[in-house]
Amino acid sequence: MLQIKLFCIVGIFIIVFAGVPLAAQGNQEQPAVAMDATGNFVVCWQDNHSGDYDIWAQRYDYAGNPQGTNFRVNEDGSGNSQEAPTAAMDAAGNFLMCWQDNRTGNYETYAQRYDAAGNSQGTNFRVNVPEYTQVSVVAMDAIGNFLMCWQDTINGDTDIYAQWYDAVGNPQGTNLILHVPEYAEAPGVAMDATGNFVVSWQDNHTGNYAIYVQRYDAAGNLQGTSFKVNESGYAEASAVATDATGNFVVCWQDDRTGDYDIWAESYDAAGNPQGINFRANDDAGQEFQQFSAVAMDAAGNFVMCWQDSRADDYEIWFQRFDAAGMPQGINFRVH
Repeated sequence: MLQIKLFCIVGIFIIVFAGVPLAAQGNQEQPAVAMDATGNFVVCWQDNHSGDYDIWAQRYDYAGNPQGTNFRVNEDGSGNSQEAPTAAMDAAGNFLMCWQDNRTGNYETYAQRYDAAGNSQGTNFRVNVPEYTQVSVVAMDAIGNFLMCWQDTINGDTDIYAQWYDAVGNPQGTNLILHVPEYAEAPGVAMDATGNFVVSWQDNHTGNYAIYVQRYDAAGNLQGTSFKVNESGYAEASAVATDATGNFVVCWQDDRTGDYDIWAESYDAAGNPQGINFRANDDAGQEFQQFSAVAMDAAGNFVMCWQDSRADDYEIWFQRFDAAGMPQGINFRVH
């Protein structure tokens, strides 16, 4: 039987349905999003409503309707922190979530696999990347093989590494060192249906952070040269998504208007910009929108989500777009 608990905080009554976590409690931060070929998607984030950070998620259909309720991804409930999630989904809707996890005392990368209905496949497992990796992101091809990228200073400079895995999480080959500039940090990665991928990063070699992108084939060979994405502003924390044929969109946080907003740019598969930078959040106030993520379906329709302070506490908001970059409806909050 569903239990209802009633709390009163400074004269405001809050109803909590036991066993059904509500996204409005605590801070929701650092979201990630992944989408299947037909536009169904999943959003995940770090959430401290239980007292320490855990990874929570919510599934949606292609129209943005919630599928089921919020669910916790990490199995560890002992008070350790799980932070900075990332997500990837194959064409059929099977998905993977990865995050930073200190259940062993060191921050390591853990993951969990799910089928298209949101049923967990096996248990949480550690991904074979170096300990203390603080920034890791994941991308997936049409059949579930995935690529993990992270930044590492093992050689003295900050480099971006990548590792291929098969659909059940077995490493394939050895780590790749991606050829990006010395100052590259905080990577984002996205992959098309056949394994070609795009990496984005923030770079301050000019003294002001900007967002850059590099395209690769499925073997990790450079395709063209890297290029700057943001037209102005102090730009950080990028993410990238591709459709089935390699067209892609990049998003990031940008202070060009005086406070952080979420900006984006669309590109064709050859890396040619399609129009100019555009803003995703429709909030025109002085609140902060940060730590964006983006996912794209096979036809190029996409969704962006971000951490948003418009309601005082940080919450996860998102916006749907068609393949031409036109907003579909207005910004809305993860429920």
